[in-house]
Amino acid sequence: GQGIGDSLVHTCIALAASRGRRGLFISTGEWMTAAHRIYARHGFTREPRRDWVVDGKDVALWGMVRTLP
Repeated sequence: GQGIGDSLVHTCIALAASRGRRGLFISTGEWMTAAHRIYARHGFTREPRRDWVVDGKDVALWGMVRTLP
């Protein structure tokens, strides 16, 4: 609630763009609703075909992507 997550995501996007990357991929837990809001504000969208389950665990992770200019 202090803007740290938002700042981290912004920094990751800026760093990736400065290095010529074409996009970013994030794995996030389905229960991480506050993080989902941050990612959405920064242009990430859910990509269900990239969802996965952690080997040996009952933890489902969602895939989220963002393209860069």
